[in-house]
Order: sequence, then structure tokens, then C-alpha cells
Amino acid sequence: MQQVLVTGGGGFIGKALVRALVERGACVTVVGRNSYP
Repeated sequence: MQQVLVTGGGGFIGKALVRALVERGACVTVVGRNSYP
């Protein structure tokens, strides 16, 4: 399993990228301006 960090994952392109990565089995962490601890 790949571990991936996506910055800007809440935007239009970021959301699509995160979905595609999850569908391929990646463990995705998203960081952005609206991220909360």
C-alpha cells in the first residue's frame, strides 16, 4: 500500500486526485487551509 500526502486536497482538482488515489488502494493524507487537527 502506498502512503500519499496531498496538499490542496480540498480543491476541485485535489478532490478528484484523492478519490482516484483511494480507488487505487493508496493511504491518503490531505493537508490544506481548512484542515483541522
